[in-house]
Amino acid sequence: MDLFRETNLIEKLMDVIAINIGEDENPKAFRMSHALLDVIEKNMKKRMEAV
Repeated sequence: MDLFRETNLIEKLMDVIAINIGEDENPKAFRMSHALLDVIEKNMKKRMEAV
């Protein structure tokens, strides 16, 4: 999968998480989803630097 397509998929994932998981509704899921997004973002930055 190319980097551009992967980036688009990650952006869509972020949108879905932002819409479906509110901090008030489920604080643990909210924190976990944001931790996952942080990891994805760090990995993407590393891959972008490598290219």
